Amino acid sequence: MRRVITGIFLTVLSCILFTLEAVGQEAGGRLPDQLQTPKCTGAEPCPCASSNTTDRISVKLYGSQTETNVTIPTEKPTAHFYLPSGMERLNETTAASFYSSPVAPADTWCPCCSCCWPYGQPNYTSIGGVLNVNVRLCMAMDKIGVGKAVHIAYDRQHYDAETYLQWNAFGGPELKIDLEVQRPGSAAFEKLLAGSEAGDGFLFATKNPGTYVFRATAKDSSGRSSFNTLSLTFPVIESEDESIPR
Repeated sequence: MRRVITGIFLTVLSCILFTLEAVGQEAGGRLPDQLQTPKCTGAEPCPCASSNTTDRISVKLYGSQTETNVTIPTEKPTAHFYLPSGMERLNETTAASFYSSPVAPADTWCPCCSCCWPYGQPNYTSIGGVLNVNVRLCMAMDKIGVGKAVHIAYDRQHYDAETYLQWNAFGGPELKIDLEVQRPGSAAFEKLLAGSEAGDGFLFATKNPGTYVFRATAKDSSGRSSFNTLSLTFPVIESEDESIPR
């Protein structure tokens, strides 16, 4: 009987001592070093100060003896490409090597619309067999960059392309120009500009690659008219691990 009472007493005493130890640790104990929040004292570099963002960090779980490397994806900066003309496809590496500057080598650019004439022959309409109203339409080579006609800003998630169109109409009184575009996959022309001056231009921008057909129609005060079309392909940008079809 005495042994039983002694055993019960020792058990109760052990419980009391364990409880007191737990309370003491909660009031004044320390957390393990791995969980302590570092404090900056000014005597040495502060471990909690901000640093340059990297694309890899090491994570060590409390109680674990191994570290796990985690790769954080970083955004690629927007690339700007300046092309002398339209094209169907463009590889990123090629574009970065040859088209990353808005300046072209000497003697490779056309400073006026007249030199673009072979690429934009006008289609004439006539009244009574007399050709009066003519209009030329081309891309301006000196607006986007010297020797460049197409500008593309690209960062894998966004595609922004632009070109500056210009025209010159003559052969009739009080000439006005209407500018239209036929977008990829569409059979209809969409009006971009109406009643513009005979010698003017228009900055066209799009967020989609593909072939666009532009049409400039000149009309004089008597109703005589002529139109000219220009086809331009904004290229699909291929990533570095893709190959260009031959």
